[in-house]
Amino acid sequence: LFGCDVCQDVCPWNEKFAVPTEDPELASRPSVTAAAADPAELLAVDDAAFAARYGDTPFARPGRAGMRRNAAAVLAPRAP
Repeated sequence: LFGCDVCQDVCPWNEKFAVPTEDPELASRPSVTAAAADPAELLAVDDAAFAARYGDTPFARPGRAGMRRNAAAVLAPRAP
């Protein structure tokens, strides 16, 4: 839906220097985790709700339009 897990997995900087953290500022946010689990939620949310939920998260960079585009792509039927 957003970001690139493969990029994170193969990045030599992440492999070499990644250290687990308990810092609450770096913890997963429930609103972002829920949106990643349910792309349909991103299609339904309006501008105000998007700003309130995701305005201070990495989802703010692509914005509502970009996240809706990604959600639609995830939900689109795939050819066999």
